[in-house]
Amino acid sequence: MSNSKKSSTSTRKISWWSVLAIVLIMVIGILFIVAYAVGQNIIDYLIGSICLIGAVGLVVFSTIKTGKLLTASSVGGVLLLSVGIFEFVTGGLSGTVSTIIAWFTFLMGIILFVIGVVMLILNPRKNLFSGLVEIVSGAVMATLGGLMLFPLNKPVLGSQFVWLIAGIVLVLLSILLIVNIFFPNLFSTKVAKRTKVEE
Repeated sequence: MSNSKKSSTSTRKISWWSVLAIVLIMVIGILFIVAYAVGQNIIDYLIGSICLIGAVGLVVFSTIKTGKLLTASSVGGVLLLSVGIFEFVTGGLSGTVSTIIAWFTFLMGIILFVIGVVMLILNPRKNLFSGLVEIVSGAVMATLGGLMLFPLNKPVLGSQFVWLIAGIVLVLLSILLIVNIFFPNLFSTKVAKRTKVEE
């Protein structure tokens, strides 16, 4: 009884800084989705604002925590500040980031597809479900990445679609993280019930 009470009270301890960070991730994702409908310039200002806010946060929090102005975090904040200013002045960073996201999606999709095929070849009975999931998810990611990249001069979906996908992913990820923080035993209890049924 005492152990169960301790475990229940420990799970109730919530890091509100983590909640705030997750909410910020969700807000960024929503802004990315909104920017898809508004235009590319909003993306440039959004990335620049994120860099500036992150730079100020790094410098302020590192100074408060260590009591020193010159730390590794503050130097990183200054570098992030320069990136934010560069984005506000030139607006050239969003295109580079969107291209990196598109290539990552394309290559990761190919890797997942190959892993799924190898899993089915090695042990088709044991890895049937997980292998099919890897193949389907890899095919979807590779297709999306390819449409966002090719043809190279003028891709089918364009760079703005990258930010729509990134916004949806950030919103879904933030929802899962919030559920995991407030209901930490939700998924573990389901797994435990499944194992008991199998036994």
